[in-house]
Amino acid sequence: MNNIKNHYDQKAGNYITSDVRLSKVLEICANLKNKKVLDVGCSTGYLGQKLEKRGAEVTGIDISKVALKKAQEVLSFTKVVDLNEGELPFKDRTFDLIVASEIIEHLFKPVIVLKELRRILKDKGGIIITTPNFLYWGHRLRFLIGRFGYTDEGPFDVGHIHFYTYSTLKHDLEKAGFEVVKEDHVNAGETFESTKKAHPGLFAYQFIVKCRKLK
Repeated sequence: MNNIKNHYDQKAGNYITSDVRLSKVLEICANLKNKKVLDVGCSTGYLGQKLEKRGAEVTGIDISKVALKKAQEVLSFTKVVDLNEGELPFKDRTFDLIVASEIIEHLFKPVIVLKELRRILKDKGGIIITTPNFLYWGHRLRFLIGRFGYTDEGPFDVGHIHFYTYSTLKHDLEKAGFEVVKEDHVNAGETFESTKKAHPGLFAYQFIVKCRKLK
């Protein structure tokens, strides 16, 4: 596990999120005034800081102590947490909203972690998940001509353990006890928007979903 922590310490501060994904996540958050929010994999707090400005009390967790040194300057609370190590250090039904942006693809057992996030989410709370689409049409073309390789960043980041499709994402969320209530995916290009929305498994570059607990 130390090698994994060292990997993320070295990457701390270098994470880049697109303005499109960031704006979509913020839009789907809805009203945050006086809400308790958990920013999972908060890095240096670039997202959580924006949530704080909207009136939320944000707790940021990350595997990297290096990243959290910066995050603690802008977030209400921070804590070093390795999501792959089991139970999360929070009581049941603690948070109104949980944001896990570009996280589940880095986990050995994402469903177990999702179940833990469900445990610490209030019954009427929401969770926002974002993750790359493995079967985005551009990737399919690469596979068709025999091109595949890991990279330092992007959808084929060397730290990605799981690759998600539209159906497998929904499957894991349902298995963990969530149902999707809103989708606003990142699509490459702005043409044929109605077609892209109708076929997210093919056209979405990154999935963005908001979920609630299944009863």
